[in-house]
Amino acid sequence: MRSMQHAITDGRITPGPDGKLDPDAADREWRENTRPDHGGIRSGAGRPRHQKAKAGRAADGREATTMPELRRQREAVRLRRERLELRRLERDTLDRAELNACTFKLWRTVRDRLDAAVGRESPLLAARLGVEEGRMYRELRAFVRGVEQEIADRGAVKLLGEESEAGDEDEEVQP
Repeated sequence: MRSMQHAITDGRITPGPDGKLDPDAADREWRENTRPDHGGIRSGAGRPRHQKAKAGRAADGREATTMPELRRQREAVRLRRERLELRRLERDTLDRAELNACTFKLWRTVRDRLDAAVGRESPLLAARLGVEEGRMYRELRAFVRGVEQEIADRGAVKLLGEESEAGDEDEEVQP
């Protein structure tokens, strides 16, 4: 029923003067004017005499979109999508020089804090343990330097990768 109404609206089928459809005439007009694979107006099919389409306009007066225009619109959408994806990727990536500078600054800060902690904590530990203050400083400083050297030799990124594979056994240690 709906397809018949569309066909009448499109002018593929014309009702009689009384507004009723002749079944034989309607079937004939349907075969002549309707595309069998998709429906709609068959290319080359005659338009109703009372509806002449202007160039660039459909029979009902709407703006007709041409295939080149549709391709242009599709290409514009594709380009916008690619630009959005590129912006997302650029936000997710880091500049190597910036990352190296940040890593250097981070590890320099860690080293400086460890060195300051040795100087600050060795006298307190020596007093608590009853050992000579100079010896405690040298032993603690040697231990911290050994750890710093291991980090420098193996590389911080590689060392962190090995730690995550080992299962983070040090997580349970409380200060």
